[in-house]
Amino acid sequence: MKTNRSFLSAADRADLMKIVRDGLEEHRIARRASAILLLDKGWSFADVAEALFLDCSTVRAWLKEFQEGGVEAIVLFDLKGGVCALSPLQLDELDAWATETLPTSTTEIGHFILERFGLDYGRSGIIKLMNRRGFDWKKPESVPGKIDTETQRKFIAAHEDLRNSLGPDEAVVYVDAVPHPELVEGSDPPSQARGTVDAAR
Repeated sequence: MKTNRSFLSAADRADLMKIVRDGLEEHRIARRASAILLLDKGWSFADVAEALFLDCSTVRAWLKEFQEGGVEAIVLFDLKGGVCALSPLQLDELDAWATETLPTSTTEIGHFILERFGLDYGRSGIIKLMNRRGFDWKKPESVPGKIDTETQRKFIAAHEDLRNSLGPDEAVVYVDAVPHPELVEGSDPPSQARGTVDAAR
């Protein structure tokens, strides 16, 4: 039996393609994404099962999960057919830990989940889980070393607006950059800086 061709939205198809092409993605998740993409091309359940060395019932189960929960369900689908292996209390503990520690990578979160709850989540699973819990992943933007006065004024104004718009459970966190070599114990200061100090004496 064949599925209807092109049942995926453009966004879902793009998300699934990213999963399939991501070399860091867990193999089992990439296989699920591949199965959905092949079904979207009009392949039959039997053809997909044969190509991926599965049985038809598995392919049907993955399609059902996708239809009910989208890409997130494919990523988080476990062997029991659920979309989240953590209990409500465990999720609350994860939220509290993440809010307090502000983890900087999925590896750090995955390690916490594995050590604390004994569950092994993949990279995509962690991203989807944390997004569902209200945590956003943002790539830091580079800031030039020399900024003109107008740019500085705009930044300060935007920063004040941000601070004044925070909710009761939100906070602005300030993080230092990597320390300058002169400030690291045991390191030799640059010759230019050393010459400046000598001149000042």
